[in-house]
Amino acid sequence: AEAAARVSAPLAGDPELLEALGAIARWAAAAGAVPVAEPRSAPAVATTHAFVESDAQSPDADRRPARRDDRPARITVLGGGSIGASAYLIEHLGKRLLLDCGIDSHQRPAPVPPGIDAVILTHAHGDHMGGLPLLLRQQPDVRVYCSKSTKLLAMDQANAAGQFIPGDSVQVRDPGETYRILDGSVELRLHRVAHCLGSCAVRLRFEDGLTIVYSGDLGGRGLRTLRQDEPLPLHGADVILLESTLGDRPP
Repeated sequence: AEAAARVSAPLAGDPELLEALGAIARWAAAAGAVPVAEPRSAPAVATTHAFVESDAQSPDADRRPARRDDRPARITVLGGGSIGASAYLIEHLGKRLLLDCGIDSHQRPAPVPPGIDAVILTHAHGDHMGGLPLLLRQQPDVRVYCSKSTKLLAMDQANAAGQFIPGDSVQVRDPGETYRILDGSVELRLHRVAHCLGSCAVRLRFEDGLTIVYSGDLGGRGLRTLRQDEPLPLHGADVILLESTLGDRPP
């Protein structure tokens, strides 16, 4: 219990915390869950950066290379601090992907760096897509991927705000199908979630097998206009970015 209390602020090489995490991994494996490797060092925890390196096994393990790239992935939280301006920068194997590109309640976009290779939108709420027109003006060659409904809603909202999203910059990807993007170096799969029309979670798989799942916004139980959501595609995931705007209160 004392070790668990230090998860949010681990000490360098904390032996008790590593032992506790290792025990959790063994218990999960014994219970039939996806087995994971013993942790090699204390997890890095920071407000804006998280460095990820994992050798977790999964049902996809037989398709993975025997050895992963030695360079860890970098995940940067670009927005945050309040509701809005949702944006996560994923950097791995020379690729830079942006998960969502929103604005906050003061209409300020997330600070997006140059050199973005692709943007994946989870849904068409302004706090997740409102910064896209500015990004496309600054980086017009960026390709955007999302569901068909998200594309149509995002373009309508941008037009209503006097902004512009070039339709040929936004590529529709059907939920439930697996696509290869960025010259085949990344697998992309969208997964429907019951939040708003067209909303999807995102599953990314890199060439070395690293798999990241981003939930986008969740919620919306019992909505008559949406189908019931299905479990997130978490099997084999090394990293899960989970929406938690209302995570500190009862359902």
